Amino acid sequence: MGAGKGKPVRPLQKNFLKNFSEKFWWFENKLLTLHPLSKSKSMAHKEEIFE
Repeated sequence: MGAGKGKPVRPLQKNFLKNFSEKFWWFENKLLTLHPLSKSKSMAHKEEIFE
């Protein structure tokens, strides 16, 4: 029984992170559509992160 104690927390954390990242990307995409000039800046910034 002790091992099952922490089990419900993990899916909640996963869902929270998933929802948070989805909201973040939606918000960023919304900003990019409102300010097309910032798109190139954002892409350059993403490339820096992934390299």
